Amino acid sequence: MDRPVHGLSIRPPGADPSVTEFAWRVGRLARDAGLAAPEEVTDGDYKGAKDVAGARQAAVLFLLAADTSGMLSAVLTQRAAHLKSHPGQVALPGGRIESGETAVAAALREAEEEIALPQGAVQPLAVADAYLTRTGFVVRPVLGVLRAPALLVPAPDEVDAVFTVPFSLLRRAPEWERVRVTRDGHEFEYAELNYEGRRIWGVTAAILRQIENEVWRR
Repeated sequence: MDRPVHGLSIRPPGADPSVTEFAWRVGRLARDAGLAAPEEVTDGDYKGAKDVAGARQAAVLFLLAADTSGMLSAVLTQRAAHLKSHPGQVALPGGRIESGETAVAAALREAEEEIALPQGAVQPLAVADAYLTRTGFVVRPVLGVLRAPALLVPAPDEVDAVFTVPFSLLRRAPEWERVRVTRDGHEFEYAELNYEGRRIWGVTAAILRQIENEVWRR
C-alpha cells in the first residue's frame, strides 16, 4: 500500500551557529577517541563505550534539521500503538543492526523504512558512545545533520507520528524532570520531558541526555 502524500517537511539547518558548534564538538570527540574525522565517519565508538558479549545490537539516528518555522530541531517518532514492544512510546528512528551492517547503515536504513527519510539526505558525523538497555540491547546513536530537504512520512505499520523537538529545549537541563521510582525492591531515577503532549522518557530520554553530556559538557 502506498504511503499518504502528507507528511512533515524538514530542511537543512544552514549556517546555524549551534550546528557549527555541534559538528565541531562531535569532530573533536571523534579525534580524541581515535576515530576518523567527521567527513570520514566510521563505526567506532567514543571512549568508554559499553558493550556486552552476545548483546543484541541496535542503532538510532539523532538528526538535526530545521523545522517548518526554521528552528533547529531534532527528529523523533512515536511508535505505533499496536506494536508489542514499547507501543506508543517516543523514540529516535532506528532498529536492529543486521548481520554485516554498520551502525551508520542500520540507522539510515531504519530511518528510511520508518519515516521515508532518504539516506542521501543525511550527513553522518559520528557514532556516539553506545548505550546498554535493561533489556540487553547495545544501542549505538548515529549523530547526523540534514543536508537536503525531506518530507517525512511515517510507515503506519511501525510509526504513528513523526515530529520535531527544538534542539534548545533538549539541551536545557531544567526542562527535564527527574523521576524516582521503585521497581523489584530497587530505587532508581530517570529523566523525562513532556513536549506538546508527548512524553519523552525511558531509553530515548537516556540516550538524548547521554548525547548532551558527551557532546556539550565534556
